[in-house]
Amino acid sequence: MPTPQLTGILPPISLTHICRLWREIAISTSALWRAISVRGGSFQQQAHIIDLWLERSCSSPLSINVDIDDYDVDSKALSSISAHCSCWEYLKRVSHDKLAVPAIEGSTPLLRHLHLKSAVLNDVAASSIVLPWAQLTSLALRKVFLHECAPILKQTSNLVHCDLQLSFVEYDHSDITLPCLESLALNIPDPLGPVRQYLALFITPALRRLRIPEHFLGPDAIRSLTAFITTSGCELQELHITGKQSIPSKSRYREALHSVGRLSFSRSYHNQPPSEFDVVAIPVAIESDSDSDLSDNTSPDSEEEDY
Repeated sequence: MPTPQLTGILPPISLTHICRLWREIAISTSALWRAISVRGGSFQQQAHIIDLWLERSCSSPLSINVDIDDYDVDSKALSSISAHCSCWEYLKRVSHDKLAVPAIEGSTPLLRHLHLKSAVLNDVAASSIVLPWAQLTSLALRKVFLHECAPILKQTSNLVHCDLQLSFVEYDHSDITLPCLESLALNIPDPLGPVRQYLALFITPALRRLRIPEHFLGPDAIRSLTAFITTSGCELQELHITGKQSIPSKSRYREALHSVGRLSFSRSYHNQPPSEFDVVAIPVAIESDSDSDLSDNTSPDSEEEDY
């Protein structure tokens, strides 16, 4: 949801300047004040305005964007809005340094969309921070080790879409079961790292679309895929294999995976290499083949092929 500036000539502020009647109507319409943007600048000047908007929003679901590069100001801003966390519906927090995630206390029953950018969220933080992971339907994690994101994934029981960029690390813990997951995209930041059979760690009975580097399938890629489908009990409809392929004849994939409706390949590992750590949660949306998150842009570099 768009978050207007706290001051300026745009609505809802501009509506209060037309006349007394319009001002009274605007102030009494709580939905006009539910989107709040806190950006850089003097927080002392913004603090009163934030409180005023929160008061006018009453109990409306809130859409909040905090984009600040000063830790002290960032913490004060989050503390100011945390008192209304029961009304948070959309929360975006952007910091331009590797700042730790301030503690968020209280229940967030309405939260649908969570975006934490350039936040330090390692395995220790993930096991101690209280966030409504079970409410999320979509999640993207960039440049993380599997042992760092596993505690989060094990709490996302309602996850429908998941996009992970994993760094190489040994992971000897239990399987990760995602009963509602329909779309899984795995990316790789270092194609020269050791081969790991990461796919075997996931149990995804509802999975329909899978994007994965062959690097993540172990030395016997086809056997890994067939075992994964059998173990998960999923009815895979789309499979996109990225990166360098070790099996010369792609028709071998088709022969072994005849139940998969669409099978495609590309040499690129991902569309655009992410430059920072992201945690993103977005509302569930049905995507067409043309903009599927499991498909690469067809280009000379990607050379996507369907089989």
